[in-house]
Amino acid sequence: MSKGKTFLRNGTIRAGDVVREDVGVDLRRPITNIMWRDTVALMNMALRPIMMVVAKEQSNPPLDVAK
Repeated sequence: MSKGKTFLRNGTIRAGDVVREDVGVDLRRPITNIMWRDTVALMNMALRPIMMVVAKEQSNPPLDVAK
């Protein structure tokens, strides 16, 4: 994070965890190329602090992430 930015979290974030929701935007479903720009714009315009929902990935992580 850049200097001056702070965050609070409840729980532990580990390599391979997946962001499921960010500022109310559901990231559980695939985002098409057309939707990507709008999705990023919504996240950038959100009031701070933001809330993200992060979950443990249920499948085995790729080998390069599992290190």
